[in-house]
Amino acid sequence: MKINLCMIVKNEERSLARCLAAAAPLVDDIVIADTGSADGTVSIIESFADRLEQERGHQCVFLYPFTWVDDFAAARNFVLEKSEEEHGADYHLVLDADETPLTSDTPEGERPAGIPGKVYGTGRRELEAFLTQLEVRTGAGHGSAGSSNAGGNVSGRASRGKGIRAGFPEGWKPCFLGTLGLYDQFRDGEEISRNLEFIPRILPRGCRYEGAVHEQPSPGTPIFRSPLYADHDGYLLAGKGDRNLALLEAEEEKDPADPYIQFQLGATLRNMKRKDEALPHFRRFFDTGEPDTGYWADGVLLYLYTLLDLGGDALEEASGVMVRVEPLLQERADYWFYCGLFWTKLIEENTAEFAGMLPMIEESYRRCLAIGEKPEDGGVIGTGSFKAAYNLALYYEMSGHKDKAADYYRQAAAQGYEPAGKRLAGL
Repeated sequence: MKINLCMIVKNEERSLARCLAAAAPLVDDIVIADTGSADGTVSIIESFADRLEQERGHQCVFLYPFTWVDDFAAARNFVLEKSEEEHGADYHLVLDADETPLTSDTPEGERPAGIPGKVYGTGRRELEAFLTQLEVRTGAGHGSAGSSNAGGNVSGRASRGKGIRAGFPEGWKPCFLGTLGLYDQFRDGEEISRNLEFIPRILPRGCRYEGAVHEQPSPGTPIFRSPLYADHDGYLLAGKGDRNLALLEAEEEKDPADPYIQFQLGATLRNMKRKDEALPHFRRFFDTGEPDTGYWADGVLLYLYTLLDLGGDALEEASGVMVRVEPLLQERADYWFYCGLFWTKLIEENTAEFAGMLPMIEESYRRCLAIGEKPEDGGVIGTGSFKAAYNLALYYEMSGHKDKAADYYRQAAAQGYEPAGKRLAGL
């Protein structure tokens, strides 16, 4: 089984060496397209290539120039084609330079706080086992290339050099994708928080991307949860919003009714602090999006947080959205965490009218803790544990229940949440 790392890069000297070092033990070859770097990116790749060649005894890093055409899918597909046609990939692991795989090789001192220890249980052997299991499950297993299974899917496995899809009939489509669990870092007031999302980044031979920006591989292909995770710090940096916005607006012109494009437009404008402009896009996404899509819950929560940030009359709109989505999100701690913030702000802005709703704050955070952390659902880390305990402690402290406040501050502090320890010391 040959697994290649596929990347597109431009001016990534800040994080590229870290990404390559973490990903290399998982893959055979590394195939990179540079779209016009003017910093030390190319030198980093060349230096890493020399070092890896010395370790392995053969060349395994391949760098290609690619002329940027305002289309991420085109760049991704260029790398995938090189990986297959020139470097014999059976599977591709697709990463960006600001993503660092969290694996069994990650040193203890480099493991971010708040991420469960089981995340670090994956290495090359576990990744191969996952893919082999899916081959058997989906009928893309170890028969001779071009053979057919009872389910009607073409299955088979060619030699290492040719890859598992070599010689398959025209029109064959990949039968599964594997996820990467991505811990997205973001600024949360004075803190750095993480949101866990699962995105398809393990692609079989023959899979291709669609979409000029926020591109997706082989839409409609079944997606399976892999054991591989990565940390992502790119959202902490400024500067990509204008570029992405222009590409998204061009995509919107082609298909203005696409709820995914509307979601991404809303999210991009929100990240650019243009929340009033984001709101119409979130509304269109909400009106047309399907709850069974992988991005729907995240989109709804971003919509709700945008309304919360705007405050005033927007809180009435948020209340209506909450009524509609609660039956679908009631098992998610991050939804109830939002509810706690919503009731707090509503009461602060309209104390005389809504003071009687104070118990809803307590109930919301208690619901968070009752649900607990459920990494398999994704969402913001801590909304089912230390963040909820801390906010509940704040509620009790402000309500004059110091003993209860102290209990929940201790609970949050025991999970490594530093603000809780500081608050407890001053209680």
